[in-house]
Amino acid sequence: RLLGAGFSSIDAMLGNVGVAGINKSGTDFCSTFGRVFTRSPLSPNAPAATLDEVTAFFGKPDGALWNLYNQQLNKMISSTGITYAPTPGASVRVNQRFLQFFNRAAQFSRALYPEGAKQVPRMTFFFRAIPNPDVTRVTLTVDPTARTYASNRTGDQPFTWVGEEAQLTKLEVM
Repeated sequence: RLLGAGFSSIDAMLGNVGVAGINKSGTDFCSTFGRVFTRSPLSPNAPAATLDEVTAFFGKPDGALWNLYNQQLNKMISSTGITYAPTPGASVRVNQRFLQFFNRAAQFSRALYPEGAKQVPRMTFFFRAIPNPDVTRVTLTVDPTARTYASNRTGDQPFTWVGEEAQLTKLEVM
């Protein structure tokens, strides 16, 4: 419903000019979107999304998200740094809820496919265990790195997950 609402008022604004192109891009986008967002972890009881499926949607520069932007949306919304906003003077206005969705998806894409990642999902992040009297030890393993946190060692620790090389990600709480 959200995706359909994204372009719901285009017919009235454009007449029949350009609608076929927007609809074709939207159909391709929704098809790829459905393959990823009906999978785990977004749908907990479903099979896990494969890296190929995730890359087909979020990958830069060839994923469905960026294809839709490059083929259609760049006429309607433009980058304001790390977010996207309606382009001043654009002849088509994108639904605000779709724009919010697009901004979240673009942010996730940039995190998972940073510049130079060449369509290989990669994420660098910091993990900090927060002391708790009921927990004596926390071990996070993101292959091949394992770090153990105890009440006396809780600082931020860097991890890098590389999709093609991932074998094990595990959190142990004791």
